[in-house]
Amino acid sequence: MGDEHDLEVQKIAIEREKLQIERAKLKIERSKAWWSGVPILAVAATIGFGIWQQHQQARTEFELKTAEIVMNTDNPDVTRNKATALIGLFPGELPADLPKRVDPDKFAVDQTDLSSDLFDVISAHMTDAPAILALWRIVHPDDQSPARFEEMLAKLPLGKSNSASTGVAAPN
Repeated sequence: MGDEHDLEVQKIAIEREKLQIERAKLKIERSKAWWSGVPILAVAATIGFGIWQQHQQARTEFELKTAEIVMNTDNPDVTRNKATALIGLFPGELPADLPKRVDPDKFAVDQTDLSSDLFDVISAHMTDAPAILALWRIVHPDDQSPARFEEMLAKLPLGKSNSASTGVAAPN
């Protein structure tokens, strides 16, 4: 009976060792399962970030295009009307006070086309050129166009009638 008892004790010890080995294997399998989930999470995070980044880029492009459309005019009233129209087209996408933000006093006037405007006025009213140039200087004090036009008018081959009609002396 003693040998059977020792044999049973040994069997129980062996079963305990097997149980410990199985527990260790289970622990390793759980660890493997957890680590295999990490790449899936990384892929999901990468996809999520890509979608967010694409949304941000689209939003920035929308805002830039809106600014381009609104500011593509020389007339402040047209600019405000465009801003109002875009707010109507895209409610909730643009700030409601966008037309109020378009203040012509805050933005510089484009001086590049002023000389062609002055040329158009003078060529249509040659006899009034001195008055036009004087008024132009008052309205556009930083514009250098009047001096250039006076030089051009002085060079016109109109002789004495040039100085009488335009107030600009003929060249000697």
